[in-house]
Amino acid sequence: MKNNELIHKLAVKLSPYQVRIEIFCLSLVVLGLLLKSIEIGYIFTNISLSILSMLYFIKAFVTELSENSLLVFLNKITQLSLSVGAIGILFMIHHYPGFAIMLKASFFSLIASLTIKIIVKFKSREKESILEPDIVRLLIMIVAIALILISGE
Repeated sequence: MKNNELIHKLAVKLSPYQVRIEIFCLSLVVLGLLLKSIEIGYIFTNISLSILSMLYFIKAFVTELSENSLLVFLNKITQLSLSVGAIGILFMIHHYPGFAIMLKASFFSLIASLTIKIIVKFKSREKESILEPDIVRLLIMIVAIALILISGE
């Protein structure tokens, strides 16, 4: 079996649990940031942001059954930029160099993919599915990265 097939199978198995894993990991990030004066806080943030980054990276390999290949491409770009954003936040917390570039790249790619996604869905007359849960989660992640960028510089 090829590696891509294994990653695809793992992504399909993780897909129903994605929202639960995201909520759990984000709550660990918040707890870790609250406890950052103790070593356990850094452990919480490291583990949870690493899991989030891997989850988004693996999720990029899920092949979707869609007639619009642009939406499939945008979903892959979105998941990969979320992965880069999670690593960028991890780098920022630990003051590693290069975090600003990662956060800016993920921020702008998320904004571009979200804008194009909304335009394509609006033009294809899928107006009732424009604000689906994935897009709302993307908006929340974009706002979070933007706030981190503002506070980080």
